Amino acid sequence: MERLKCNLTFRELRKDENLYDDVDLTAGSMVDAQYRRVAGYEDNPDVCALPKMPSVRDILALGMVNPPGYDREQVEKMSTAEKLAAIEDIDMAMIPLGIHVDVARTIWKFLDRRYKGADVMISANEDEKAYGKGSFGRAIVLYQKLEAPSPIGFLLHGKTGCGKTMAVNLACRMYPNVIYHEFEDCSYVQIPIVMVTALRKDIRDVFESIAAAFDRFLDTGDYHRRRAVGAKSISATEGLVKKWIELYHVGLIIVDEVQFLDFSPKKKNIEDIVSITQATGAQFGLIGNDDGYRAILEYDRLNRRVAKNIINADEVTKNNVRLFENAIKTLWRYQFGNVESPFTTEIEELLMYHSSRNIALLKYIVITIQTKDVIEKRMEPIDVPFIEKTIGRDMETLRKLLADPDDPEDAQYHEYITKLYARQAKEVATENDEEKGRLFDMMAAGELTRKREAVRSRAFQSISDTSNYTETQINRAIRQAIDKEPDILDHPSKFLAQKAMEILKKANAKVKRKNTATANQAKKGKSDAAAIDRETSQGLTALKKAMNEQEISSVSSEKRGL
Repeated sequence: MERLKCNLTFRELRKDENLYDDVDLTAGSMVDAQYRRVAGYEDNPDVCALPKMPSVRDILALGMVNPPGYDREQVEKMSTAEKLAAIEDIDMAMIPLGIHVDVARTIWKFLDRRYKGADVMISANEDEKAYGKGSFGRAIVLYQKLEAPSPIGFLLHGKTGCGKTMAVNLACRMYPNVIYHEFEDCSYVQIPIVMVTALRKDIRDVFESIAAAFDRFLDTGDYHRRRAVGAKSISATEGLVKKWIELYHVGLIIVDEVQFLDFSPKKKNIEDIVSITQATGAQFGLIGNDDGYRAILEYDRLNRRVAKNIINADEVTKNNVRLFENAIKTLWRYQFGNVESPFTTEIEELLMYHSSRNIALLKYIVITIQTKDVIEKRMEPIDVPFIEKTIGRDMETLRKLLADPDDPEDAQYHEYITKLYARQAKEVATENDEEKGRLFDMMAAGELTRKREAVRSRAFQSISDTSNYTETQINRAIRQAIDKEPDILDHPSKFLAQKAMEILKKANAKVKRKNTATANQAKKGKSDAAAIDRETSQGLTALKKAMNEQEISSVSSEKRGL
C-alpha cells in the first residue's frame, strides 16, 4: 500500500468562477476531473477536484426553477381544462429559501473535512473488483488518516413540506455524481455524495439502496445490488458497503426519512450507519421529521456526533423573512384568471400568515386560489376578501396545527388536509368540472392512504416495542382487527394497537387452553393406562393363585389315592 503520486494541472479560477461551471452536470453521471489549487493538499486529487465553497448567489440561482411553459399571453387562449391542468404545475416551482444556504454550506464543509482527512492510496490487491481501476489491476482506494478527527454528521429536521429534501437535492446538484480521475498509469472514480431513503425500518434496505446508487452512478447494471442482496448476513453486507466506500472515494452518505429506521436497542440500525462512517472516514447526514429528531436525541452516541450540526428547517425558513417574501412574490406571478391580479402588501402579509412560512402549504394556497378563480370565471382581480373567503378558515386551522412542534408524524395535519381535499372535491364537482373533481378525489384518497398506513405502522411499532410477539403474529392480529372494524384506521393508532393486542392475548389464551386440555388428556390417558395395568396385574395375581390352589388340590388327591 503506497500513496498515489501525481502531478495535477490546476485551473486558475476567478472570484465568480468554480469548477465544473462549464459542464452540464445533469447531462450524465460521470465527468472528467478538474482541479483547483488547495494549499497544503496539492498532491491530493480528491481535495483539489472538489468545487470551492458555493457563494450565496450561486446557491440562490441554482434554487430558482420556474414552472414549465408559463406564458401569460398563452393563458388567455387556454380552455378552462387546460388552465386547471397548468395550475397544478405551480407545485413544480423551486424557490430559494434560507434553508438552502445553510444546507449547501454544511454539505460542502463535510465533504472538505472528509477528503482532507484521508489519503489516496494504491492497493496491490489483484482480486479487487473495481470499475475505473488502474491499468495494472491495482485499486486506488481512499484511506482515512490515523490523525484525522472522527467522522461527524449533520441532522436536518422539520415538518412535512418545509423543503428539507429539496434543499439537500439542490445542494447535491452542485457536485458531479461521479468524478473520473485519469493519470498516466492509473485511474479511479470519486463519488462525492450518496443519498438514499430509509423506506423501511430494516437497515439492510439502506445498504441495498447504497449499492443500487453505485450501480446507477457507475452504470454497472445491478452488480453491486446483487452482491448486497446475496450477502449471507447483515455483517457481510456492511463489509461490502465499507469496501465500496473506500474504493469509490465516497465523501458523504445522506439518509432521508430517518424516522422510519428502528432505533430500538435490540436492532441497533443507526449504530450500523455510525460504524460504517467510523471505519471508513466518510461523513454522514440524516434527514427526518420531528419524530426522527427526538429519536436521535435519545441515542447518545449519535447525538454527540450531530449536536453541533443540527439544522431546524422550520426555524431557518421562518427567520429568513426576505427569502420567503420573495417566494410569495414569485408564485403570485403565475396567474390563470381572466383578469391579472396586482400584488399588494396586504396580500403578501395574508399569505405569509396563513402559510406559516411553509413552502408546501404556500404552494397549496396559491393553487387553491387560482383554481377557484378559474372555475368561477371571475372578471375581477383576486383580493384579500376573496382569499379569506376561499382559504381563510381552513388555513387558520392548519396554521395552528403547524405551530405545534410536538405533533407526531404530522397526524393532525394530514387528517385535516385530507378532509380539506375531500370538501374541495365536493365543491368543485358542483361547478360541473368533473375532471378537477376527480383530481381532488385522487389527492384525498392518496392522503387518506398515507394517513392510514402511518396509523398501521405506529400500531405495529407500539406492539413490537412492548411485547415478544413475532412480526407474523402482530401483522395477522392487525389484519383481523381491521377486518372487524374497517374504520379503525381513521382513529389514532392506540385504538388499533389495543384491538390487536386483545386478539393476540385471546389467541395466546386459546393456545394455553388447548395445551392444558392436551396435557390433561395425556394425564388422563396415563391414569387410565395405570388403572388398566393395576387391574391386569391383579387379575394375573388371582389367576396365578387359583392355578396354584388347583395344583395343590390335584397333588392332595393323588396322595389320598395312593
